Amino acid sequence: MKNSDYKSEKYLHLSQVPESVLNHDLAEEYLRYLTENNLVELESRTNMAGEEVYLRSNFKINQNGIEYFKWRWEEQKKFLLKSIFVPVLVAIATSLLTTAIIYWFGKTF
Repeated sequence: MKNSDYKSEKYLHLSQVPESVLNHDLAEEYLRYLTENNLVELESRTNMAGEEVYLRSNFKINQNGIEYFKWRWEEQKKFLLKSIFVPVLVAIATSLLTTAIIYWFGKTF
């Protein structure tokens, strides 16, 4: 994202990404992963036979890629709510209810 001009809709070639940002030995693998997860789109052209051909080294970040971190934060919030906060609230409610029942039965017997 830092090295692309995603607002201008220009495609970025893998060679334009600095080695310090992206290990060029793994670049093809990373680009394949990002494409499979619909975070970037590859540039396509039409060949002489009228078929659409994708240029594997030219890519641009799409809207899903731009909003990825926002989406990931939303997923983490959902996880925290379901996995931590709800069980804690259930435990507190159960403890209070159990304490109230014990207190009530203690007074009646």
